[in-house]
Amino acid sequence: MKWELGHSEQVGLFRCSASGTAAAPGVVCLRYDGSGNGFEVSRTAYQLRDGA
Repeated sequence: MKWELGHSEQVGLFRCSASGTAAAPGVVCLRYDGSGNGFEVSRTAYQLRDGA
């Protein structure tokens, strides 16, 4: 499945959105509970997000 930039979808406990640019796309997934916890992935990097 290919997501266009700006596409957003709930997947389990996460709300995931296509982010970045056409040249450097990525996906950001944050917990749906509003905690801000989640992760961001792209072809070149990943980052865990701690909402605290």
